[in-house]
Amino acid sequence: MGYLTSLACRNMALQGAQRVLQTTTPSDGSLAELDQSLAQCDRLDGLRSALLGERAYGSSAFEEMTSTAPVYALPLTLTLRQGRLHHFEFLTDVADAPSYRAAVALLDAEKGSSHPLHAMTRLTAPAVSAAWQAACRNAATLRALRILTAVERKKLDPAKEFRLADLGLPDDALRDPFDDAPLRVRWKTGDVVVYSIGTDLVDDGGDIDKEKDVGLRRPQAAPKPARSK
Repeated sequence: MGYLTSLACRNMALQGAQRVLQTTTPSDGSLAELDQSLAQCDRLDGLRSALLGERAYGSSAFEEMTSTAPVYALPLTLTLRQGRLHHFEFLTDVADAPSYRAAVALLDAEKGSSHPLHAMTRLTAPAVSAAWQAACRNAATLRALRILTAVERKKLDPAKEFRLADLGLPDDALRDPFDDAPLRVRWKTGDVVVYSIGTDLVDDGGDIDKEKDVGLRRPQAAPKPARSK
């Protein structure tokens, strides 16, 4: 819950930073500071920590629950323990997945299993999937903002095509967290859209208005106030 709350707060901050870029022309120093702040948050480590933390909490709760089980329930307790161990391994593998696409493959395989030891992982798979989606939406928006910030820093015309490789950002900042491919860029009637393919893992051409894709638009706007010195 704490991790999801932090993502919600970060999303609000990203929306505010995007509005600043659209309505003003920050100084080069301000843009550099913004990118440094974004870079510090540009990780999925928080998701991994949240999933592994859930594993530790579940282990503690399980041990407390089974420590007082009567003797006649020992076979069931042993089965549950084995299932819990499998659940630990599952959460570790999902936490270490390089992208949402890779995590979904693990989740789908688990949901398709009828093995009794996999019952716990089948129950938690939807919540784990939702956590991955929230983390990747946040990371995709953050990286799109880093790209648009880099465009401003290099004083490029966003209405004209540019290459991501020319923006001076590290490769990780250019990757789509949903499929680990480069983020997509589309130019539409003077606007530029930097986007991820989103939870359906399909490139919908930058359709962020209907939330088919996830990203940010840099609209063609009226002249903004001059850069502050």
